[in-house]
Amino acid sequence: MISRLRIRYFVGGVAVCYLAVLTLCLVARNPFWVAGHREGTLRWMFEQYVAPVSHLLSFFVAGLLCGLGCSRSTWGIVLGALACYGVATEAIQALVPGRMPEWADVLQNIVGLGLGMGLAIWLRRRGIFVPRPKEPAPV
Repeated sequence: MISRLRIRYFVGGVAVCYLAVLTLCLVARNPFWVAGHREGTLRWMFEQYVAPVSHLLSFFVAGLLCGLGCSRSTWGIVLGALACYGVATEAIQALVPGRMPEWADVLQNIVGLGLGMGLAIWLRRRGIFVPRPKEPAPV
């Protein structure tokens, strides 16, 4: 069985990679270039179905991964750092040509982080994703 610490390290690594890709998409002039020749199709699908809640979903995943990857004693610090990250990426968009920062996106970022971290805390307290430490046998 994989230890709890190894699971946390793995999920933490996935969280860092996810945040790197998310940062690239949030501050790039054209985040759809990753799709290559299917950029138009991806942009159409995004604008039709995902755009209204894209920040909420993106930051929900970030909060969930970071919440599962960090220790219990750092949940508040991680949530605060991620909230600053959400505000900062939106502020940086003001410097990128063709991008517009919006307060609604900042709100979605913070709500998504809260929901993701809340689910991570709930999952960890119940031992669903990261197993709980074994209780000592009664004497």
